[in-house]
Amino acid sequence: MTRLVQRDSVLVLEAWGSLAQDTSLMVPVNQRRVVILRHGAPDNTVFAEIVFPPGTFDAPGVDSVRVNLVARPGIYGLDISADVPIGPGAELVFKYPLHFASPAGALERYGTDVAFERVLFIGRLLDDGRVAVLLSTRPASDNLRALLPTGGTYVVAGPR
Repeated sequence: MTRLVQRDSVLVLEAWGSLAQDTSLMVPVNQRRVVILRHGAPDNTVFAEIVFPPGTFDAPGVDSVRVNLVARPGIYGLDISADVPIGPGAELVFKYPLHFASPAGALERYGTDVAFERVLFIGRLLDDGRVAVLLSTRPASDNLRALLPTGGTYVVAGPR
């Protein structure tokens, strides 16, 4: 079961430097597709990796669907949408080795960036002002991974 918290009870990880470029692409319905979003020049570090396995999209009779990925300015956040419903199974990995900043209030609460990083999770922003806290894992240092239940706006956050 997904835990729901109020939006004002979380601190969203901030991003600085060049914003990852938005992208719109066609994704085959019955093939695995991996999409890499990168920060801009000069370093071009990875911002997020999104994996769409076969069967992610509810699109009977369709070969491919249009997917839109829009980075949220100033935060580790990403809007994910498609021209058909996105079903469970897509995977999102936010990567923050360089362009991150703890938000106001995080250092007062946690003392260090490292302590704040330990409590981070991926959350889905809901229309009613709440955040759905997703089960999040760390596949590598400065990486946060979650399976996505559907499209929407996803952010890296920690408890306020």
